[in-house]
Amino acid sequence: MVFRTEGGSSVGMGHLSRCLSLSHVFSKEADIVFVVNEEASSVVRNSGYDVCLSEAFDVSDVAKITSLKPDLIVVDSYRADSDYIDSLRKIAKVAIFDDNGEHNPVTAHYVINGNLHATHIDYQSLYTDTLFFLGPRFLVMKPEYWHIEEEDNYKGEGILITVGGADPHHLILKFMEALRDLPIVKKVIVGPFVPPDELQKIEGNSKGFDIIWKPVSLKEHIKRSKLVLTAAGSTVYEAILLGKRLVVFSLAENQVPIAEALARHGVLYLGHFENIDWQSLSEIIEREYSESDALSLDAKTIGLDGKGVFRLTEELIGSWYQ
Repeated sequence: MVFRTEGGSSVGMGHLSRCLSLSHVFSKEADIVFVVNEEASSVVRNSGYDVCLSEAFDVSDVAKITSLKPDLIVVDSYRADSDYIDSLRKIAKVAIFDDNGEHNPVTAHYVINGNLHATHIDYQSLYTDTLFFLGPRFLVMKPEYWHIEEEDNYKGEGILITVGGADPHHLILKFMEALRDLPIVKKVIVGPFVPPDELQKIEGNSKGFDIIWKPVSLKEHIKRSKLVLTAAGSTVYEAILLGKRLVVFSLAENQVPIAEALARHGVLYLGHFENIDWQSLSEIIEREYSESDALSLDAKTIGLDGKGVFRLTEELIGSWYQ
């Protein structure tokens, strides 16, 4: 079995993290190789998997995957287009993670989209054998969210601010400047791909903030907060599952549909990062925090329980062996 994905300073860690989570369950059923870029390779090796390096989604990449003789290929990257997926289809069955219809029309055997808005995407397939696994029931979350205990419903205090594994737009410093005088506990996540020069600036401006440097997991930090201010990626579902009030913004176009779907369910969406009202942000967050005992969105409302990885694995394995 092959996972073809990527991670790093330019694309973040979301794709890679999602594949690693799924691989934990599949490793009981198959031998696994990750085909990834060099920047992501150390994370994969530290997780105990074999690595084949590839920087492009092209003919040479397809040849590398062919040489591995997989019977199932899982692809998670916005750079993998329909023609590339169609080439892989000639090698083995192919499953793709697709967040916003990037792979439409579909050429894969399986489409996985666990997002809130997934069932509203008008997917079309070029083949008659494509199966779709859509909505939060099939959302692949990190292992620490697979089994939520009663003790995880922790009230918490303060606000947690996170922009993801990288910070190419230097938003951490902007959030710190805008919220410095907010009279509540303020915790800031600094991801693993924030460059050294920015790390120094964050440290030099950290007065009034609890800085959390490169955490392995966000779960405890989310659990111990009352409100989570985050980009509209995988962290939003972690916060929802742990019963936290949310405020979101989008970093890239692929996050906009997620943010807009959340907004339709009552979550405050600040807009694309370039359009955030920095002057009013402190007042906005203080108002949301005062209402943080009321959830923005309840996990049960959207069918989110953290067990999507098991449903997905069961469906894929059942179809894979047919």
